[in-house]
Amino acid sequence: MEAELNQETEYVLEGYEDMGTIEQVYESYSGDYWVITDESNAHPFGYACLSSMPQFAEWGTINKDTINRKTVWPVDRINWEHTGPDAINLIKKEVDNE
Repeated sequence: MEAELNQETEYVLEGYEDMGTIEQVYESYSGDYWVITDESNAHPFGYACLSSMPQFAEWGTINKDTINRKTVWPVDRINWEHTGPDAINLIKKEVDNE
């Protein structure tokens, strides 16, 4: 039980674990997904998978205006493992805080 209290759950994008832990996930009415790994800059960095072009999903800087539209919302963290198309498989990564 004590070991459980010293751990914090983090998420990574399967296959891209070296790109960092996920800070936020956004979804749109049209089925677009953005997996953000760095929100510290004016425009966040992450993985974009657009429903109209899923074969061109890629990592890069994401225009903050895009994810701030009324048709885009942040996905609740509890749902991260169950969201998105097959190209986006978010997995838990247990990190020891000792």
